[in-house]
Amino acid sequence: RHQGLRSSLTLEYYQNAYYHIVEQYPYWNRSSGRDHIWFFSWDEGACYAPKEIWNSMMLVHWGNTNTKHNHSTTAYWADNWDKISTQIRGIHPCFDPDKDLVLPAWKVPDANVLASKFWAWYSFFS
Repeated sequence: RHQGLRSSLTLEYYQNAYYHIVEQYPYWNRSSGRDHIWFFSWDEGACYAPKEIWNSMMLVHWGNTNTKHNHSTTAYWADNWDKISTQIRGIHPCFDPDKDLVLPAWKVPDANVLASKFWAWYSFFS
């Protein structure tokens, strides 16, 4: 049913989390999720967030608003979300600057790489 798409499987995972929260905790219904935060830490961001959680804040590392495209632009076929029905996904951008937040990805720098680059630069000017 997911056709090998990680996007479809991920959407279902978030839907299951949503159903669990709605059934087990009364806080969601207080604001229809507007006071909740969901993490989407991959390039496509919240493009394939289920429609049930779209009122919430989405934390992403790339603020893709889909202003140029209304379809998936990923080069990796398994992350393509065009084949996910709008009945399930809804119709929303991948990022909404009025409610969502971009948190850039961070990678711990490799001290050895930095030292070798400094040494190469120093050797060049010596």
